[in-house]
Amino acid sequence: QDETNSIFVSSHIISDLEKICDYITFIHKGKIIFSETKDDLLDNYGILKCSPEEYENIDKSLVKGMRKNKFGIEALVLKDRITGPYLIDRASLEDIMIFIIKEQVQ
Repeated sequence: QDETNSIFVSSHIISDLEKICDYITFIHKGKIIFSETKDDLLDNYGILKCSPEEYENIDKSLVKGMRKNKFGIEALVLKDRITGPYLIDRASLEDIMIFIIKEQVQ
């Protein structure tokens, strides 16, 4: 790998970015939302699945986005800082972007 050169890729196909990019800068409506290595993003975030009652006990400063569904709540969280017996799945780059943008709109 030649780490002295960069290639700028702009795409709406996030799964492709996850496969080829080492570093991600996410720009939404002209504002930089985050700029981090892909590995750091994928290592730091997870999708927590819980009931509404369990969600009330979670430190909201660790939640970067949340959505309700018929099975309960899914939240994008800083996974290494969550304590308790919660189910936390791997977050894809697309999950991270969608949860963060949705949270900004609310």
